[in-house]
Amino acid sequence: MKYFGLVMSGFMTAAYLCPQAVHAAEIGDLSVSGELTLVNDYRFRGVSLSDKDPALQAALSLEHGSGFYVSAWGSTVDDIAGADVEIDIITGYSHDLGEGRTVDVGLIWYTYPGGNDVNYWEAFSTYAMPLGQGAASVGVNYVWSQENSGNRDNIYVWMGAEHLLGSSPFTLDGYVAFEDGAFAHDKLEWTVGISTEWQGIGLRLGYLDTDQNFREADATVMFSVGVAF
Repeated sequence: MKYFGLVMSGFMTAAYLCPQAVHAAEIGDLSVSGELTLVNDYRFRGVSLSDKDPALQAALSLEHGSGFYVSAWGSTVDDIAGADVEIDIITGYSHDLGEGRTVDVGLIWYTYPGGNDVNYWEAFSTYAMPLGQGAASVGVNYVWSQENSGNRDNIYVWMGAEHLLGSSPFTLDGYVAFEDGAFAHDKLEWTVGISTEWQGIGLRLGYLDTDQNFREADATVMFSVGVAF
């Protein structure tokens, strides 16, 4: 699933939140995949959008063999301007550069059904490459000045990596990110975690923290469980 640098807040979001392999149904040059995930706290770029309560998340992606794709991702949230659900529509293009390296560019439409004046656009770009028994990625997400961003822009820059722990079924992952602009002021965010797959169920346990001093951005232990289809 091509969904880089979004709800993660950074490093390979969908795989990060739900580390199981993504299953895809092939229809000619098209493939369809999805996943359903339960998290103990929905953190968007280090900040809880579920008031530190569990959240249910789902994703569906349609990809073409040419590299173009469109995806939808959703999560329950805690009263964002009257909304209790977030739905993100993502469209983009992923290009294989060879030797396991890829570049991904696209747009995200963040929507909050029932919310007042909170929907906005964001552009993103990600570069990924193999690294040892894993991979490393860097990316940037940019919100240009819009009415619902307070007529200010916002930039989010991140880098992350994952590494298979020898011949074990466990993968170690982590990332660090910086955000500044309409939605944050010189905010740093980081996480480290370990994930595995058990009988088709993806599991991840991690630690996440920021340098911000408010309740929703406090350090926390993150746990997710998910299935792909």
